[in-house]
Amino acid sequence: MSTNAIKIDHILCPTDLSMRSQLTLHFASGLASQLKAKLTACHFSPTVWLAAGYGLGGKRNEIEQQMAQTITAGRNGSAPRYAASVFENSVDTARDILDLTKETAADLIVMKSRKGVASALHYGSMVERITRGSAVPVLLLPTNFLDSHTEEKNLNFRQVLFDYDFSEATDQLFPFAMVLTEGFNANLHLLTVLEPPHAGALEEVRSRDLLQNATKQRLEHLAESELNLSLNSTAAVEWGKHAETVLKYAENNEIDLICTTLPPAYFYYEKLYCAYLGQLLQSAKCPILALRSV
Repeated sequence: MSTNAIKIDHILCPTDLSMRSQLTLHFASGLASQLKAKLTACHFSPTVWLAAGYGLGGKRNEIEQQMAQTITAGRNGSAPRYAASVFENSVDTARDILDLTKETAADLIVMKSRKGVASALHYGSMVERITRGSAVPVLLLPTNFLDSHTEEKNLNFRQVLFDYDFSEATDQLFPFAMVLTEGFNANLHLLTVLEPPHAGALEEVRSRDLLQNATKQRLEHLAESELNLSLNSTAAVEWGKHAETVLKYAENNEIDLICTTLPPAYFYYEKLYCAYLGQLLQSAKCPILALRSV
């Protein structure tokens, strides 16, 4: 695994022009400047059925100017290279965003996420469909974060948490996390969460200790072999429920970015009510970089 082949050159940020969505675009602009990447802002206007002469008309230019002003405001000449595109008569906005991601060869999607499991990973929701359907990572800005950072000028990742489970998906996400860690000269926390066994026999407790120690050694080896020597890193292995443990670690260590992959939802109930990402987005106070499982 190597981070050298990965570079975030193009960021895509959809906006519905709401206050939180425009704030997300503002943060995406700062991120693009920090990484020296191009930013494409996009707005999809839904089809208005049965309306005579529907269409944006002159509002197209107004929307493009509104996005451009959000991207450049307060940058003092440091705004990233950008494009602002408006698309009319969108029937399936999630699919249109995914198609545009492929067409523009974007390396990263940045978007807001409303608070609540029902809107975070509800079957068929915008966030669920884009995150599950995207081949590139999606940087999600939860409501808790946006509502508490309305005056922030830029994202500032000082403490980055990587939720590592040694899967192929985490190996694919890790280089992207490293680009952000190195780009902000942040401290990296490698965390592996182990689900606790149901039984409490002494033999199982010993097995847990052996597994925990072996897993931590693997994380430390990963840090030694893959990380830039100039970066500070911490390796930790904890027992507990996945989302709860990640959120607790993030709070205790003042994490600014959580990087994680999405475990597959095997049952509809799990997807609708107990989705891992949905639980994170419900309570997280920082952005979440997510990549679908492969």
